[in-house]
Amino acid sequence: MFKIELLGVIQKNMPDFDTANVQDLIKAEKVLKVENKLNSEVGMTDVENLLSFFRNYGSQFNFLFENDNVKAILKNDFESFTGFPSEDFNEENDEILYEFAELFSESVSAFIYSGIQQSKWSKLKDFFQFYDPIISLDAFEKAKEMLSNKNRLILNILPTPLKYSFFQKTGNYAFSPQYYKLQSELDSYYFDQEILEINNTIARHQKTSASNKVTQGKILVAISYFDAYYEDTIKVLSDNKDVGQSWIDDQSHYNDSDSSILPIILTIGAVIAIGIILATTIDDFEPWMFKLLILPIVLVVKFVNYIAKK
Repeated sequence: MFKIELLGVIQKNMPDFDTANVQDLIKAEKVLKVENKLNSEVGMTDVENLLSFFRNYGSQFNFLFENDNVKAILKNDFESFTGFPSEDFNEENDEILYEFAELFSESVSAFIYSGIQQSKWSKLKDFFQFYDPIISLDAFEKAKEMLSNKNRLILNILPTPLKYSFFQKTGNYAFSPQYYKLQSELDSYYFDQEILEINNTIARHQKTSASNKVTQGKILVAISYFDAYYEDTIKVLSDNKDVGQSWIDDQSHYNDSDSSILPIILTIGAVIAIGIILATTIDDFEPWMFKLLILPIVLVVKFVNYIAKK
């Protein structure tokens, strides 16, 4: 298909451009040939593709080319894509929308691919929810395959805790509820078993360190947002969300405990050091003086033990 940006070039020079008017197409060709000379990114093939398209289809798709979100999709521009529903997507336009989806399938697939690469999960969810009429079956299947590959990567890494650092660096999608919500929107039946297998793989490899269980717990919490196709899967994911959260909380409490005990350990070390220095530098240093220094340490240790039992 043609580059949608070229239509903007024409409309900038010809505000009243009529795609169904032969004379306007002749004028548009001249405009684009000038653009070709000025802009190295515009080839004559691009010019011919646009002119050929409008010679064949006229103004049939103009209402879509005027839609800001459709233009953003064809330009692969996620910043401009708002995801709001379009009133143009109705039964009256079904045949035109279907034909558009087939003609621009490659451009739409490029938009989806770019969104997955950029982790635009929320916008992709809106895209599949509200712009379904202009997504071809081929584009749908490619999207499912791309997300399925990312799920398989999670499944491949989960049995190997040494690789969990990957999730922190480049696999953040595994912890994103929006990533799993997108799969629900796209095809909950298709992804049901994959998400359940992620849950089951964690269950099989949960005997690991506390820090690794935090990683597993974050994934369990995230997959609970997948709106599963089967009721049994919904229940399993919901139940294990609490398990995952408890693993996260346990590590948090452990870290809090560590941070609160550290100053006490440092204080004890300082008191002992002072005692040793005094004992070696003061000639008339008496044993009872050292006991006096040790007394606060004993009291602190007893206090810590008391707190730990609470």
